[in-house]
Amino acid sequence: MIDVYVPEPSKRKKQKKDVFHNEPSNDFVPQSREEFSRAHWKNAGRLELFDLDADSLYIVDATTQEIGVHPDPLKSHIARIYATDIEVRHYDTSVRYEDLPVIARADHLFFTRKSAGLEHANLAAGKRQTWIGKIEKYDWHDVDRRTFKVFRDTDILKEINNIERRLRNVRGAWAFIQSEEQSSRVRKTMQLISRMTNVSNEFMFIPHISKQELDKRLADARMVCQVLLSKVR
Repeated sequence: MIDVYVPEPSKRKKQKKDVFHNEPSNDFVPQSREEFSRAHWKNAGRLELFDLDADSLYIVDATTQEIGVHPDPLKSHIARIYATDIEVRHYDTSVRYEDLPVIARADHLFFTRKSAGLEHANLAAGKRQTWIGKIEKYDWHDVDRRTFKVFRDTDILKEINNIERRLRNVRGAWAFIQSEEQSSRVRKTMQLISRMTNVSNEFMFIPHISKQELDKRLADARMVCQVLLSKVR
């Protein structure tokens, strides 16, 4: 006898008559909950997400459309971000982001993210976003679904550009500032270099430059600082 998956009856309003997006409902008989969920019309346009590893990190590009609060009152600290045209890449800092191949796509999703810090993010409708996230599984009326939980990340490229700009400015003003200011500005830059080194080793970041490139630029900046400190009058 062939096992046929039969979802539990729901007390909510009935599902659409044509339940499945890839087969006529009267011909397709799912053998498991996963097969039922993959074929369900609610998962149309996001099937490739089912093949991603729930324990892995991914880089996700999406176009934001709307931001709201999680419907569960116990998760009011979680924002739901509706986005479209999703592209997914493996999280790999040894390679530049633009060189990473797209491994999955989805038409639209409701991303989840902690609301803290969102006030500093530009989530205007129609803006392309890049996040780091993990697959998040959830249930909708006995249908397994997939979305992404995304995290805050460090803007590594902005930080290293800021360090290099500080060094250019202090070198340009070197002959016109007192020794106390020379020392202060260089030591402050060295603190930023040390912080950035720790952050790049311990936290996630979008690899607009690879980790190897980042380490070299930090090492070069540190060497410049040491040379400048040796010249303090």
